[in-house]
Amino acid sequence: ESHQFNPTCGDEATIHAEVSDAGPYTIERLVWDGHGCSISQASLSVMVDLVEGKTVDEAMKLAETFHKLMESRGKGLNDEQAEESLEDGIVFQGVSQYPMRIKCALLGWEGMKDAVAKALAAKA
Repeated sequence: ESHQFNPTCGDEATIHAEVSDAGPYTIERLVWDGHGCSISQASLSVMVDLVEGKTVDEAMKLAETFHKLMESRGKGLNDEQAEESLEDGIVFQGVSQYPMRIKCALLGWEGMKDAVAKALAAKA
């Protein structure tokens, strides 16, 4: 479980990840609870839809792709396959034009990475 807080705007979320017992490790369950702006809440919902049921490696790749989208400053990824991998997450391309909102969109993704790392560490 990982608790994330954005002191800039007050968004916060607790993300709970359950990972399979055997490799390749799969995210079997991903749930969150939190409050904040519509960007953070929508990004959390889209993230769960994208990564639940995926292997940890696939989920981390999606997180990396989403992070690159947030760094694009509204330009997108110039990689059609990468953009398609984000499915509904590509709608956040517009958010990347607003530096103060990027943290809102990334809040859940950072929490997912931390929660999954903690779940894997507990299995070691």
